[in-house]
Amino acid sequence: MKIIILTGVVCLMITGVPAQARQNLQVMFDGAGCPTEVISHDNSCGGGSDPVNQACRPKNGPVRWAPVNAISEINTKAGSEGGLHNCKAKPNQGYYQCIVRGNSGDHVEYFVTATNGCTLDPVIIVQ
Repeated sequence: MKIIILTGVVCLMITGVPAQARQNLQVMFDGAGCPTEVISHDNSCGGGSDPVNQACRPKNGPVRWAPVNAISEINTKAGSEGGLHNCKAKPNQGYYQCIVRGNSGDHVEYFVTATNGCTLDPVIIVQ
């Protein structure tokens, strides 16, 4: 009986939301190379598909965006709850990465700046 319960707990830990919130966020671009939306493919906020331009990530955890070659910069909007820190392109890994910090429930508003200077302002919700 103890083995079955322990196995169930391990399976829950493996399939829980924090484990799912590790996929790269996909930045979509128009024909001019401007970002149009950020898509989360991992149901990171729970309750079905994440809305466009919104994703949830654990506090103090990494957030990754792709494709890295079209992103010039990612930075936190002034006055936002929480923030994105240590942001940098990691072309060898294929993504742009930041560490999200804030309190649970904070909406971290940020800018994705394309290599041509166009910007988009999506949101990360801190878990």
